[in-house]
Amino acid sequence: MSERSFKMGDVIQVDTVVGTVVSIDLLAVRSKTAENQLVRIPNETIIKTNFKNITHYPLRRFTLNVSVSLAIAEKNAFAVKDPAPVIIFDSLSASSIDILFGVWSSTKYFLSLMNSILIEVVNRFREESITIPFPELEINSR
Repeated sequence: MSERSFKMGDVIQVDTVVGTVVSIDLLAVRSKTAENQLVRIPNETIIKTNFKNITHYPLRRFTLNVSVSLAIAEKNAFAVKDPAPVIIFDSLSASSIDILFGVWSSTKYFLSLMNSILIEVVNRFREESITIPFPELEINSR
């Protein structure tokens, strides 16, 4: 706790809990989740567990695992130019090639970037008649 890795108003993740720090007390930190729930995290848990301070740095990267054009990021009002967007061939799945598409934005506009990129990707897929592969399972019974 003396490291001052977070402060009031920061968004942190401890284990699977993500929330905005609303109080830092002697025994626990209280955070408010996006679902408007209050979560009490004992200081001992924070000391013994890896945690993330999601809003510590002024820039964040949104990562979407699909194949898209870099032009979508370059034209997006919430995307920053530096660092540049990245496209990485991530893996080969049973019915697709998975591609990681990373776009950077200021933390302040992160949710706006995320929503607008997802909408732009869906619209672009429709324009190009690109379908998203879904696994199919055939069941035979006797």
